[in-house]
Amino acid sequence: MENRTSRLLRYPGDMEAESYLYTVGPLAEQFLLSIKNEGKIKAAYCKNCGRLFLPVRSFCTFCGKEVNELREIDQEGVVESFSKVKLDSFGKELKEPFYLAYIKFRNVEGGLLHKLGEVKEPKIGMKVKPVFKESKERIGSLEDILYFRPI
Repeated sequence: MENRTSRLLRYPGDMEAESYLYTVGPLAEQFLLSIKNEGKIKAAYCKNCGRLFLPVRSFCTFCGKEVNELREIDQEGVVESFSKVKLDSFGKELKEPFYLAYIKFRNVEGGLLHKLGEVKEPKIGMKVKPVFKESKERIGSLEDILYFRPI
């Protein structure tokens, strides 16, 4: 008989002492599967207060009620802030620096932190859209979004 947890979307990782599998939970799994299967970013929707929010959570951060629904959102986002990344996580200089941006979406509380691409000099307020990997290459991860490009 199959273990129920073996069907959950999970990711391997390493800590100093041991390996682990991190389960994202039902709503975040739906979020990641919408990226994988549909090539769309969706936001959590609270039926109680009517708010959409990212990152998705199982409980509304505004009213505290349980959240179990995602809604499709406009895929166009706006750069709220950005930073040029020149060093890797070990402090070594990257061969190709990149921009990391906080991206907000219309009528959505919160946003996503992700890479920018196809841009020489980003600007606050710049409109962007996600560029996804080819559908056959997607695994159900935020890395299925290659970057956000200016529009």
